[in-house]
Amino acid sequence: MGGGITLLLLYICLFGGASDRAYGMVLRLENAEMVNRSHVVVFGTVKGISSRKNDQEAVVSVECILKGDLSAKSEVRVVFSPGMAESPLFEVQERVLLFLVTTDTGLFQTVGGSQGKFSFGK
Repeated sequence: MGGGITLLLLYICLFGGASDRAYGMVLRLENAEMVNRSHVVVFGTVKGISSRKNDQEAVVSVECILKGDLSAKSEVRVVFSPGMAESPLFEVQERVLLFLVTTDTGLFQTVGGSQGKFSFGK
């Protein structure tokens, strides 16, 4: 029995101890599920990127609304976290197709992390 406890303690020390890195898992979504979960689907061009307190914000000029109602908005603001593994990255002048959900602050974020952004280059 002592060997079992030793083995358990070794496992906890190696794999279950405190870590400064966060691990997560994002499930891969089918195209239909991406559309269903999205409040808005748009095609546009990234016009600017600004830093916020704990993340960044991309301003996307909307060229085409494929799903949802933006109430005559010509741009959307998308919050993203470049340091997070599944977060999308944005570049100024990049043309993108975005699957978005509204946040509590009225901004948007992509559905399924990086899965919700498709890039078509600059």
